Amino acid sequence: MTRRVLPRALALALALPLALGACSGDDGAGSESANGTQVESGDQDRSLGRVDASAEDRHPNGAHLRVSSVELRERSVAVDVSLVNGHTQEIRLNGRGLWLVDEQGNAYAFDEPQQNANLTVGSGEELTGTLVFLGSVADDAGSLTLKTNRHNPEDNIDTSSRGRNDTNPEFLLEGLQLP
Repeated sequence: MTRRVLPRALALALALPLALGACSGDDGAGSESANGTQVESGDQDRSLGRVDASAEDRHPNGAHLRVSSVELRERSVAVDVSLVNGHTQEIRLNGRGLWLVDEQGNAYAFDEPQQNANLTVGSGEELTGTLVFLGSVADDAGSLTLKTNRHNPEDNIDTSSRGRNDTNPEFLLEGLQLP
């Protein structure tokens, strides 16, 4: 995996393969990311539906997290994200834990990638990719909340107490609708 510095005039998205699956460049299956890495789903977790989303959270340290879609799968939930680090230091999106929680209180654990498990992003860089959370979503769930840098999914995030110097920024994206 490589990271590229983003010039101020032109932001280049870096594709980060965060999906369940392996990298392969020789069988032609899967889709190709922006940096040329072949990504494929290893276990073919069947999609049950996808919905576009437009949730975002701007952190006081200059970082910006955006969710563009949510895909419900048989055994997981896939969330397409973009994280721009506007902070002067590198940050970690998964320094203390990353969770999806439904409105019933059910928590879905993040399936950490083998490379860059902490989702570290250098200053002035952007990561885009798919975050995969394990578990079948409860039948009575209607929406999800994404919480970053939380050891415990039940812990609340006080967005008013976040600091400009946070290198493990706590993001809170509520109301992510399910298909």
